[in-house]
Amino acid sequence: MEDHRIKAFCLVVELKSFSRAAEAKHITQSAISQIVRSLEEELKVKLLNRDDKDITLTPAGRIFYQHAKTLLADYRRIETDMSELGGQMHGQLSIATIPTLAMQFLPPIIREFSLEHPNVEFSITLGNSDEAVLALRQEFCNLCLFEGSLQKLPLGAKKFARDEMVFVVSADNKLAAKAHVSAADLKKAFFILPEVGTSIRTLTDKHITALGLSPDQILISVVVTDPIMRVIMASAGNGVAFVSTWSAIQQLRAGKLVILKTGRKPHVRDYYWATPDGVPSPLVKRFVRAVERSSAEIGVPDSDLASS
Repeated sequence: MEDHRIKAFCLVVELKSFSRAAEAKHITQSAISQIVRSLEEELKVKLLNRDDKDITLTPAGRIFYQHAKTLLADYRRIETDMSELGGQMHGQLSIATIPTLAMQFLPPIIREFSLEHPNVEFSITLGNSDEAVLALRQEFCNLCLFEGSLQKLPLGAKKFARDEMVFVVSADNKLAAKAHVSAADLKKAFFILPEVGTSIRTLTDKHITALGLSPDQILISVVVTDPIMRVIMASAGNGVAFVSTWSAIQQLRAGKLVILKTGRKPHVRDYYWATPDGVPSPLVKRFVRAVERSSAEIGVPDSDLASS
């Protein structure tokens, strides 16, 4: 019974859709239907109940699904254990993470790791922290890196870094040189804001209000959905942005961005890593060590001035 058929079956169950499972596997819907049908014919049992609205497991399907998940986990362990015996890591590292980490933090780590272990194949799935953890719980990845403001952390989640959310402007903005930036200063500023209705916009509005300025009092603003684009626009001199220090690490270190001295403590965020079953494979362990080393080297840029 081939590994790819078991994976396809689990995808159909977890996504509750043949079409979405086919899309995830990069094959046609008819092909994924044939895979499930061939499993049922081989096992001589019906695994799925299908109707126009839903896909559910039969009693036999529930038993098969439990064994399938165990078998897939065993496949991953075999692959990574064998590769470690040879001193050279092999296999696929599927990472679910958030844009803040994916855009600037992870690329140099992946590049260095790939040079040391060229037989490791990487795949990255991007989303917010809730979406990344959902991918983890559905076992669409073998490592999840996320921001830990969730109500319930995944099993075995471990903190690897701390980040801060701060107001920044380009170095040549007149606010950059001010010893204290007041609400009156900000009222006249151009703001680069996240999309209304998102959690980051709610957080941004909360911190604008804490500075003594109602979001409704902002005279000029532009909405930019991408967090990295907000960093780029701020560093290009387009206004004030509320950003993660990690997403802006390169611009802060190069002196292109300056953290505003608002007199308030920055908003702190913790980052965590987790695996589907709480037990990292040797490959994941090796990569997480590289992540932890890199995060320790980066640290959090000095934002003490923001509260002085």
